[in-house]
Amino acid sequence: MNIFEQATKHHIRYSTIIGVLSVEDLWDLPLTGGKISLDDIAIELDERFSTSQRKSFVEEIVTTDKDAICAFDVVKRIIEVKLAERDKVKKAAETRENKQKIMAIIASKQDDELKDKSIEELSVLLNDL
Repeated sequence: MNIFEQATKHHIRYSTIIGVLSVEDLWDLPLTGGKISLDDIAIELDERFSTSQRKSFVEEIVTTDKDAICAFDVVKRIIEVKLAERDKVKKAAETRENKQKIMAIIASKQDDELKDKSIEELSVLLNDL
């Protein structure tokens, strides 16, 4: 069962300063900033795990609170998806900007090429239009 199935089956909710949020509500939160963000929720959940469990770098710590783990995993997954979406939008904008620059340079070179033609050549081109 994936984390979203688990979260909805177990009615996972997130207590925040703006109230109790469902898994669906998390998608509407910003990554950072605002009254509450996904980063804020992830930090709070991480701190809850950090203070409630003994840490070991050798032995795996087993927690019995599967709902808490699921809640944390859901927030991390939503953050991953939103970061990927943000990166995709950023890359698309950069690509669009580069295409516009290249098209402007091509137009400039075509203009330069036309400027180098003689009046007779330009007249022929004009008559052909």
